[in-house]
Amino acid sequence: MNFSKTLKSIFVTFLFCITFTSQGVGNYSTPLTEITSTSISDIDNGWYTATVEYYNSKTYTRATYTLNVYVEYNSISKIDFGDGGSVHDGYNNSGYSFYSSHLRLIKNYNGAVTSATADVSVTYYNPYYTQTFDITIE
Repeated sequence: MNFSKTLKSIFVTFLFCITFTSQGVGNYSTPLTEITSTSISDIDNGWYTATVEYYNSKTYTRATYTLNVYVEYNSISKIDFGDGGSVHDGYNNSGYSFYSSHLRLIKNYNGAVTSATADVSVTYYNPYYTQTFDITIE
């Protein structure tokens, strides 16, 4: 009976050792530059240059631009098209509503912000269509 407990103990120890050695050094599946995402604000309010992936549901146009965006309270509040045109949150007389998600900050292992992303949609009502902007600040 004592032999059975000893055998069981050796088996559990062996299983325990195999489990931890299979996770040993050099077997990591994630690189050290793993990216984590959070929506805690570590980015200052102000203007940023961003890569903007644009889609228009009326014309089915897709394009990528480098534009200036204004960050305010952890969201995009204005997109400047550089030609005098822009879209923004708040009151406007152009017949659209503006929605921005909160910024998602991408950080490295050291906690430094490497980029920030947000989704903006602008919906027009006469005629009805939506423009979407997938924004990345690096």
